[in-house]
Amino acid sequence: METYKDLFPFLAILVLLIFSGSYYRNFQVQKRNGYAIRERDIIFKRGFIYKKTTIVPFNRVQHVSIERDFPDKILGISTLRLFTAGGSGSDISIPGLIPQIANNMKEEISKRISSDE
Repeated sequence: METYKDLFPFLAILVLLIFSGSYYRNFQVQKRNGYAIRERDIIFKRGFIYKKTTIVPFNRVQHVSIERDFPDKILGISTLRLFTAGGSGSDISIPGLIPQIANNMKEEISKRISSDE
């Protein structure tokens, strides 16, 4: 019967592979994605094979949040999420942001949402 000491190197390598894969994925996603906060809307472009562009006017945004799960906290990144009145098809999720940038974007979008009301 194997002891936990025998499994430790395997588990350590597995955890390292998961975190390095998550880091690489977020790095590649950030290189391919693009976003811009414009005067009346936010535009988000994403995709590798199939490119998709979503434009959301600020008067359609209902809620803005920042999410950080465990791997994101270790890697020092955040995900900015915008929820719209048009359903889940027009919601935006911008992954791989530095937390300070995500907070600044959230504050700016929140100001613009409140000024549109």
